[in-house]
Amino acid sequence: MKELGLDKPHFLGKHLVPGIWRHFFPEEFLHFKFPEERFANCSKCPMVVSDGFNPVYKCCTHIPRVPNFLLGLALLDPNSSPLIEKMIENGFATPEGTVVTPGQARAALAQNAAGNFGKKLDARCDFLDTKSGRCGIYLYRNSVCSTFFCKSDLDSAGVEFWERVQGMAGQIETALSQWAMDEVGIDVVPYFKRFDELSHGMIESKESSWNWSEHDRNILWGEWYGREKEFYIKCAELLKENVNELFEIACNTQILEPELYESRFRDSLTPELRKELDDEISKGSPVPVENLWYKLNLSHRNLWRLPEPSEKFILNAALTIIPNTGATEIDAHHSQYSYILVLSVSPERRFYASEHEHEFLQEFAAPKAVTHDFLSKFEKLKALEYFVELEAKQIVTTLHS
Repeated sequence: MKELGLDKPHFLGKHLVPGIWRHFFPEEFLHFKFPEERFANCSKCPMVVSDGFNPVYKCCTHIPRVPNFLLGLALLDPNSSPLIEKMIENGFATPEGTVVTPGQARAALAQNAAGNFGKKLDARCDFLDTKSGRCGIYLYRNSVCSTFFCKSDLDSAGVEFWERVQGMAGQIETALSQWAMDEVGIDVVPYFKRFDELSHGMIESKESSWNWSEHDRNILWGEWYGREKEFYIKCAELLKENVNELFEIACNTQILEPELYESRFRDSLTPELRKELDDEISKGSPVPVENLWYKLNLSHRNLWRLPEPSEKFILNAALTIIPNTGATEIDAHHSQYSYILVLSVSPERRFYASEHEHEFLQEFAAPKAVTHDFLSKFEKLKALEYFVELEAKQIVTTLHS
């Protein structure tokens, strides 16, 4: 595992993702320019200050779906293996990996519908180390946890980009987990038939209200029941053996779903929770990985495009720049930034700038064309990224000559 770098995080710019990402994305992806996301800092969570998030769990009031091969890699790591062993012992393991149970799903939907994500602990991640506030399987976390940012430097454009990354990574995870199931010894088609046949009992049973019942796990696992740890490790070893073909395998694997179970679960919900579920999930068949790759490429190109030569930019007339004196709790939280940017059209939103960024801002006191030569003067500032951030947040506005 060490020689493949699977026990070490991979850097996407300054952002860390599991080491397996080195191998299941195309080479081109690894050389993308990624937003830094300076304000989404888990060790100094801004949502605790601005939105009342629980200071220990923060955005981990969420139950992740971790694929079988990542659980296997976590089992091979002595730092994370006890958490996976405990998860198996407590009845949350399926051949796919961790799949949210009906009870967990209802609790999460109710929590989110009430606006309590990050605030209540009705649905929370058991992989979180509550003493350190860190993820206990950080090197093996799933695509959702790897790409979620509570604050995006680039606003909606940044959110869209990371959603594209998550969508593709999530599809790859699902494809590889189902491929691994087949290869290791649990046929996917019969497995999902069993899942659908058990769906009434799964949804209605009090025994399985939070974990999967022993009866259901026995049927889903078949001859592998009681050998879950061995199965997950075999899935991980399989991916290591095929590490150079993972993207191709994902592209060629048809993803299956327990459609009857999902339909029955939706029908079992109250109208309020059904709406929350519909808002969270996309309908229709899984999109092929190749299609997601095309859309991700397009989103990346659009994110970093330079303006046309005819475009000039000037500071928004609605902008006020004030020194950051730490007058409010959130201002004090961002004390490393010397200035606060406020737009009169949305005074509730406050942006922050350093001394160097403030110097860059002053270039737009008069109309300014944004060219490679102009940006190169501010290379240490990473001027393209900062300009895109300003444009996304409407700090600067366009003037056409």
